[in-house]
Formats: sequence, C-alpha cells, structure tokens
Amino acid sequence: MAVEPDAADLQTYLGVDDIDEPRAAMLVGQAVALCESYVSPLPEEAEGIVLAAAARAYANPTFMRQTMEGPYQATLSKGGVYLEAGERMTLRRMAGGGGAFSVSLLPTPVEDES
Repeated sequence: MAVEPDAADLQTYLGVDDIDEPRAAMLVGQAVALCESYVSPLPEEAEGIVLAAAARAYANPTFMRQTMEGPYQATLSKGGVYLEAGERMTLRRMAGGGGAFSVSLLPTPVEDES
C-alpha cells in the first residue's frame, strides 16, 4: 500500500483546529517526494516520518531560527521540508536495509566444461 497522507492527516498530527489546506497538501507532497528519494516505494509505516517532516515545515514557515519574547528565548528547527539523520536511518530500516550483511571476497570456483 502506498503512503499517501493528506492535509487532514497533517492537521490531526499537529493537533490544530484549522489548517491552510493547499499549503499543507503541498508540504506533505514534498515530504513524500523527499522520503521516496531515500526509499522507494515507501513502506506503509513511513507515514509518521512523512508527517513529521511536513509538520516541521508547516510550523516554521519563515525559517526562523531563534525568537525572544520578554525574558524567554526559543530555538526552532530549521525551515523547509527535511529529514533528520535518525529519520533517514529509520526509513532505510523500515524498507529492510541497514542490517548486518556479509560479502564473500573469495572468487567463485569455475566448473570445468570438458
């Protein structure tokens, strides 16, 4: 089954009552495309990673890094749709990659054809 979250899924993920649907749909589409650049086809379980990437971009549309309000200061994530290193590793693991493996370095014996 293909991973196809939409603006309503992002709204639920963010826990907000109102959402800019065209913008949310665009960001979810960008997040799906970004995830598919690492793993294609996306496993069904990857929907959370797609929504996390889209949510970061939706929550910080001005790409602000820091803000101060009175004596309080907050550092925000960078803007735009991106994947954290752990999310990239999780995507690969969900797709069956990233495990231990072995490669034989010995030559394959050749059968005599006579």
